[in-house]
This record gives sequence, C-alpha cells and structure tokens, in this order.
Amino acid sequence: MHQTPNIKEWLILIAYAKFQIKDRKNSYSGADCDEVNSLPAPAFSFLSFFQSRADVYVGISPDYTSVKTVVHWGQVAKSNQFKYFDYGPKNGGIYNMSSPPFYKVEDSIVPTAVWSAGRDTIASKRNVEMLLPRITNLVFYKHIPDWQHVDFIWGLDAPERLYKDVLCLMQKYK
Repeated sequence: MHQTPNIKEWLILIAYAKFQIKDRKNSYSGADCDEVNSLPAPAFSFLSFFQSRADVYVGISPDYTSVKTVVHWGQVAKSNQFKYFDYGPKNGGIYNMSSPPFYKVEDSIVPTAVWSAGRDTIASKRNVEMLLPRITNLVFYKHIPDWQHVDFIWGLDAPERLYKDVLCLMQKYK
C-alpha cells in the first residue's frame, strides 16, 4: 500500500503523470488507465473515477488552481491557522499588521452547506471537526464515508450523492 504523498510530492506526481504518460504513449488519449491508477496519490477513489476521462484530468491538473493558492494552503497546513495569505515582510503594507489576520468564519451570514469525505487525504476529519462549529449559519452537512477529496468533482456517483442536494439547496436559498 502506498503512503499518502505531501503536496510537493503530489505536484511532482501530477507532472510525472502528465508528461510521462504523454511521452510513452505519444498522446494523452492513449494513456493506459493502469499507469494513472498506479500513482500513489489517492486524492480520489478509483472506484468512482470516470477512467475514460483520465487523460483529460491528468492533462489539466493542477491547472485549475494557482501557485499562490497552493502556497496559501501550504501556509495554512504548516501553521495550523486559518489565516489570510502571508506575504512575509509585505504584510504591514497589505494588512496593516506584521502577520496576516485570521479568517472570521463566524462572521459569515451566508447559508452554508458542507460536505466531507471519509477518505479525504487533504481535508482531514479533524479539519472538518474544527470548521463545523465555527459556521454560524450551517444549513446542511453531509459526510460521505467512502469518498476522497476530488470525488465531489470527478466521482461517477456525484450526481446522485451530491448534485441533487446542491440543486435542492440552491432552490431553497435562492
């Protein structure tokens, strides 16, 4: 069994998959699913993963985010504090203080729904347990024990297990 990689290892694995699979098969569409499945980066469940689209997912990952976002989440993970982005010596000019302020989750008045995944390797059970009591207008919470982090996006069963709830909540709170 593979050990879960850290963010740096995950990014290296994505880059490896993105370029090695293309080089070996000479096109993303020729990528062998077994090559993708063998990567030790379990951010999603292969049972609910749309494997015929693996070439697309690997081809764009991690393009759907910015380096700054990845760095910010690294700062949050390292400090274990849910704060704004830390600009280091520039914090004074940006925030008028030497360190970034904390996010004030409790001040949000927006109706908030939260889903968590039982096998999530990025947002842990502890993270969710720390966040939920801080949400003052929590209108919905659902835990999906067998899902992982990106099953919410890539999971074949997302329409039945997630999207229906999302649509109902959007209708209810429009």
